Amino acid sequence: MKLRLRFVCFLLLLGVPSLFAQTPSKPTLKPAEKYSGNILSELAPNDNIPLKLHLQPKERVRAIYLLREVKHEYVQASDRRRLALYLLATLGYDYSANRDELLRAWRESDDDGVMELLNDLYKQGHKECLLPLMRDDTGYNVSTSEGIGEVYSDALTRHQDEFLAALVTLPEKRQSEVCWLMGNGGGGGIGSEEAARLGRILGRAGDPLALRCARQIRDANREAEEEEAHYAHTPHR
Repeated sequence: MKLRLRFVCFLLLLGVPSLFAQTPSKPTLKPAEKYSGNILSELAPNDNIPLKLHLQPKERVRAIYLLREVKHEYVQASDRRRLALYLLATLGYDYSANRDELLRAWRESDDDGVMELLNDLYKQGHKECLLPLMRDDTGYNVSTSEGIGEVYSDALTRHQDEFLAALVTLPEKRQSEVCWLMGNGGGGGIGSEEAARLGRILGRAGDPLALRCARQIRDANREAEEEEAHYAHTPHR
């Protein structure tokens, strides 16, 4: 017994309790805060997803506790659970596990809401989120198809090297799909000026893949604009 007590004391001196510090203790909650779901509307009012959260230490502990309660309440996949995953990841709590669940949801559902959450994590500086966004889009969700090209174009504009590094790892067929989506603009095209702007960025890279992508963006935009013009001049009953 004495030997065990000494060992515990030794661990305490080494600071081993810090290993368990990530799980916050239950904070004192006001009556109005007993329902954990309120934390979602508090941190993301009107479904406006925050790119960053600036909380004081006590506020962060409280938020993490309530967001974990949301996860426990919504065990099955749902928008509320996914928002809780994103907010926890944004707060840096168990980041890998929360991000990985969002990545699984993306692979399984191709959901445009999950796409936006992962894109926001990428914008926060989590570079590893870009490749799955480019690789795992199935194209089955119309809402996702309308926005995913803009995600890729934004990544190219902000981080050319990261975009091209991810693009080169994809099979050639998927490379073409990514570039086509960037020019298609959800079916209406992106305009000749935007297509030219993206083409200039890719042209500066100079390698065959970048030049091919620039050409595919221009072609996709032209085809989309021609289809739009044809539809506009076709009589409809």
